[in-house]
Amino acid sequence: MDQLPFEILSTIFVLHFPIPPCTIHYEPLYPRRAEELNLLRSVSRQWNDAIVNTPELWSYIEVSDVWRNPRPLLERSKAVPLHVRIHFREGAGSWFERAVKAVWASADRWKTYASYGHMYMTRTSLRVLPLCTLPVVEEVFLHGNIGNDHTFIRAPRMNKLVEGETTPIFGIGGAPSLRYWCIEFPVVQFEWERVFQIVQLCPLLESLEFSYSEAPPLAESGFTQVADHITFPALKKLVMEPMTGRFDIFPYLRAPRLERIIVQDYWDFIPFTLPIPASCPSLSRIQFVGNSRLGAIQLWALTVPKETSERVGVEIEYLQKRNVCGVYEPVGRLELAEVV
Repeated sequence: MDQLPFEILSTIFVLHFPIPPCTIHYEPLYPRRAEELNLLRSVSRQWNDAIVNTPELWSYIEVSDVWRNPRPLLERSKAVPLHVRIHFREGAGSWFERAVKAVWASADRWKTYASYGHMYMTRTSLRVLPLCTLPVVEEVFLHGNIGNDHTFIRAPRMNKLVEGETTPIFGIGGAPSLRYWCIEFPVVQFEWERVFQIVQLCPLLESLEFSYSEAPPLAESGFTQVADHITFPALKKLVMEPMTGRFDIFPYLRAPRLERIIVQDYWDFIPFTLPIPASCPSLSRIQFVGNSRLGAIQLWALTVPKETSERVGVEIEYLQKRNVCGVYEPVGRLELAEVV
């Protein structure tokens, strides 16, 4: 392989070291990645030159207890887009703040970004996100928070946002390209007000996932104090967890393009009524995924009116597991005829 042109050798190494995806849980990946890169660099001078001078190989950047110095990576990555992961931890030393700020200085190159962990210090200049605009970022995962930080997000190209305990404030034009949004189900009035605002600011939103949270009945959450319905003009997929109070939103839902409702982990029978055709005329499928129990689904199916069952099909994707990106991968499927 030493005889291969630089461009081909560089391409082989890039294919061998793909960028790790954003995930819902933090896992330090860079130490092993760095070890493998350095091992290959030791093979020959040609391999070393190809690896050191291929910016894409250095574009994955972590800041954590196990990798404290991002500066060499920032230099070797030159001008290519960056994939940044920061693990915040209470009690981190001054080195951590310097490292984070060094990465912040490259925010105009971030393509994907994920933050994890907590810092409860009130006397820190660190934030979950820098104050500047993120002009090219496409995916943002926020799992954790820092003190009383009120995170603002300005990301004109961001198409995916996954929120954990951080709920960023969207300014005007904050994320006009957003298509996938994962949030905890709102439980108080100001959280619903935020949802209404973001839906108006993100007209391309196609997929909405409500993650786990203890939700009171909708009337007690402040929804009806904000509006008498909620409209998603572009929504095609809605993901829910079967907790009491969640399905109360269906009568208030207006989503002319909604095609699928996905219910995760439907283990116990919780009755619910699907949105009426006038509100969601494109709805054709409801899917039960994850750790769902067939008996509970059968009980629910018996409550579905005939005219609804003729319009909306039911799928059961069972024995599913989340992959490293937090996405369900189907292993098997049952159709409606096998449910009832």
